[in-house]
Amino acid sequence: MHRRLGHVGHEAARQLVAKGLVRGIEIDEDSKPSFCASCEWGKGHRKAIQREREGERAVGVGDEIHSDIWGPAPVETINRKEYYVSFTAVL
Repeated sequence: MHRRLGHVGHEAARQLVAKGLVRGIEIDEDSKPSFCASCEWGKGHRKAIQREREGERAVGVGDEIHSDIWGPAPVETINRKEYYVSFTAVL
């Protein structure tokens, strides 16, 4: 049930069954939440971004470029695009 309902929380699953919103499942009232590797991975933290620069600064425009990608978008553009990419030149 946890995985089938999008990794719903233990207490939320209990409430769904108690309210009759989910049929065909019996919940043991003494059960405890179990370990879910996917949920643990999803709660992981990202590495902190450095506050100090390493190496030489860019001298000319285009010597250093940062990029980012976003997507897929929930709605396609007119040209059926689903992703957005940005490039920023650093000076």
